[in-house]
Amino acid sequence: MPYQIPLITNEIYHIYNRGIRKDKIFRSPKDHKRWHELLYWCKTYNYPYSRYLQRIVKANNQDHAQTDILDNICNIYKLESSPVEILANVELDNHFHLLIRQTQDGGISKFMSRLQTGFAKYFNTLYSFKGPIFEGMYKALHVLTDEYLLQLIRYIHLNPLAAKLVNKNTLLSYPWSSLPTYMGKEKKYLSTDFCLGMFDNNKQQLWKFIIDSIDQNSIDTLQDITHDDDFNWYSSSL
Repeated sequence: MPYQIPLITNEIYHIYNRGIRKDKIFRSPKDHKRWHELLYWCKTYNYPYSRYLQRIVKANNQDHAQTDILDNICNIYKLESSPVEILANVELDNHFHLLIRQTQDGGISKFMSRLQTGFAKYFNTLYSFKGPIFEGMYKALHVLTDEYLLQLIRYIHLNPLAAKLVNKNTLLSYPWSSLPTYMGKEKKYLSTDFCLGMFDNNKQQLWKFIIDSIDQNSIDTLQDITHDDDFNWYSSSL
């Protein structure tokens, strides 16, 4: 299993984790949607998202003064700058992958703490679950080269295909991935400029890079990677 490494500002990391005992952590579209809401919220505000949602319910049931409170929360707790940039993501039923650039010292640690804590609280409340839902601390692998980064972009976005949730023709229909955003669908948590810049800001070149790699051998390899107990995907070539 990869050891936890120092996280350096302005460097890019592959962050991933899965459910404890490989259990499902995304059981419904509602769970995926909450995760995506948290991806944005946890890099923008230092305030519990669940508490903010409770305030919204209270505001809807009471008076306009509550609306002012909501505005104040967003103003007071909005971070001066985001601790991370999210470059790519994908979630399957029992694990997630994130490609993240740390933009300030300690940024990934702060962001991931808010993210996993916020989602665990949501999950435990919704499903009457007690205890940890993730398999320990998230893993982080340092992206050291452009070649490594390109392989990660491809690997992350082909995860649903490897899991046989989609096929080559329906890959873009998988909603719990950053790939639809790179092809034009907006998601406010995602920063696309860096990765698109590797393809001359041409989304069709990015799509071609991903889709042209698909053949039976690469899918077999991806399936092995996806189900590997230690996520040692980097030990195989795509």
